[in-house]
Amino acid sequence: MGLAPAGAVFFNQERMNEIKLYRADDPAGQQGFRTILTGPAHPHYANYFPIPGMGLGYNDQKVIEAHELIAAIAEDGPLYPDFRAGWKTCQVIDAVLLSAEERRWVRVEEV
Repeated sequence: MGLAPAGAVFFNQERMNEIKLYRADDPAGQQGFRTILTGPAHPHYANYFPIPGMGLGYNDQKVIEAHELIAAIAEDGPLYPDFRAGWKTCQVIDAVLLSAEERRWVRVEEV
């Protein structure tokens, strides 16, 4: 069979300062998605706002992405996402589409 899922993460660009987290190992009476609000404890956030509750915007996100790209090039370091991550993402999308088309569970390795 395979490993049981440890949980799930949900992200919606329309609410980009919130992350929904579900942990399968939470006690039965406490299972469900919880909302995590981004704040100074998360990478790059404190560069914009030193206090929580002041959400980053789309333009801030693009500045952070440009910074990560330039830093990786300057330091000859790894960059993520890379082409492999893009390929893996496409595999997941293909599996979802095949699953919907054939109305069955499809393992990513099948596509």
